Amino acid sequence: MTTAARSCLLLLACAAPWLAEAAPEAPPAAPTFSEPEGSLTLDEALALALAHSPLLQASSSAEAAFDGRVLQAGKIPNPEVELRLQNNEAPDSTDPDSQRWRVILSQDFELGGKRQRRVVLAEAERTIAKSSRAALANQIESAVRADFNALLGAERRVLAAQSYVD
Repeated sequence: MTTAARSCLLLLACAAPWLAEAAPEAPPAAPTFSEPEGSLTLDEALALALAHSPLLQASSSAEAAFDGRVLQAGKIPNPEVELRLQNNEAPDSTDPDSQRWRVILSQDFELGGKRQRRVVLAEAERTIAKSSRAALANQIESAVRADFNALLGAERRVLAAQSYVD
């Protein structure tokens, strides 16, 4: 893949969220979160936090993108076609007989295990993305546990204060 093609793909990948928002046929999805009723256990709080975390959802999307990169890394490069118009005579000549079209078809042949190294690199990046997602899930879980314990402590302090008032 040429540098220009990579730059174009990178630009499209970066602009994709804004392009998706600008599309009239794709209305934004409404959040499907509903407040739990009754008392909430720690396991339920953890499940809700992990299921509705936008950071984890983004991390899952990034992980899927790395899966695609691993698949693409194993493929042979696409052939390239170039079309040129050349003047055989003077550059300012407008004679149609002096102009020729030239079609150039080229194909890169990778040697020396280049494709295999690209696959190994893509798999390593995918492993890093999975580890990053697991670390993020652990951070969310520890934050939920800390907040849940702080809430339980606050509830007990309220009950103790209420018993002093009674």
